[in-house]
Amino acid sequence: SVLTVAKAKRAFVESQRAEEASMGTITGFELSMGLDYEEFLECLGRCGLLKYDQIEQMRPADRVTALILNVLGRMDVPSVITAATLVRALSTFVANRDSQPLPDESEEDHAKFLEMWSLLDLSDVRDHPEFNHDLHDFLQQAFAQLRLIFPFYCKSISGAENARDAELMDMQEWLAFIRDCKIVSKSFNRGLAENVFVTSTSHVNRPTSFGDADRQMAFYEFVEAICRCAYLRENYSSQKRQVPLPECVAHLLDECILPYAQRDMSFEVRVTLEADAGVRKAFEVYGEPLWALHSQLARQRRDENGRDTLSMEQFLELLQSRGIVGDLSARQESEVRVPKHTLKTYRSVLTVAK
Repeated sequence: SVLTVAKAKRAFVESQRAEEASMGTITGFELSMGLDYEEFLECLGRCGLLKYDQIEQMRPADRVTALILNVLGRMDVPSVITAATLVRALSTFVANRDSQPLPDESEEDHAKFLEMWSLLDLSDVRDHPEFNHDLHDFLQQAFAQLRLIFPFYCKSISGAENARDAELMDMQEWLAFIRDCKIVSKSFNRGLAENVFVTSTSHVNRPTSFGDADRQMAFYEFVEAICRCAYLRENYSSQKRQVPLPECVAHLLDECILPYAQRDMSFEVRVTLEADAGVRKAFEVYGEPLWALHSQLARQRRDENGRDTLSMEQFLELLQSRGIVGDLSARQESEVRVPKHTLKTYRSVLTVAK
């Protein structure tokens, strides 16, 4: 931890506004001009970054704060370094006590994040739980997007037939996610991805409501699997220093998952349908015959709450009987005379999967 007089002088000069500072060299510069308060703060910041630049555990804000404490006489340099590099046996971060909602995160969504966080078990990963706080922050920032990504892949391969199926991911769907996000690399192959799936779905205390532990992955296990992939991808065959878990997760999220993973936008579609006055009007106008059609098809099937419900098979049969499913096309027509080549052919596609 070295801050020389020459570096301090440079920080002093560079903190002055360009139009006020002399253009002379550092050695020839006469310290006749002072720093105003804003320049003084900048100079402290520059010195903090220089003084503690070799302490890798300290972020820029930590370095600046440390120098402020030094200047105020509240901590000396050795105490600052000791505090920053202390190897702790356990994390002092407690999510239920210390976690706060993000600016654009509702209390309800924050509660869901904390519920997911409480289920995570990464005790098999090196550096955990020492870096709980940073890992918490990275996952919280990505939580909203991960909640869109997970259900897309739950529905994509096996074809979820109900909402419950869309809450669990099987091996095929997990590997589709790995492929889409380009996670496989020289140091992380498909075999390791399969092992991560098995590890993440093999909890001793796994809630029974999440299904067969050997075959399906719940959302919190999906997040665990992402963390394990991130750590192995950076450290599995590395001879360099071990990259900390939060740094691995941040890199995987930013470089692979968030740019390339597909999202389930069904909730946004629901919001659009509910907000569109024209759509609501169409449902109102045709409400009576639609109600009669649903009642006719669903009268033989009731759920546990006594409601008449329509099965997926019945719904697909309805669409197919009306010639709706498939790739259909129609030629544009015109009520006035126009050149035929200006009329287009339009395709309309609705697959069984969609």
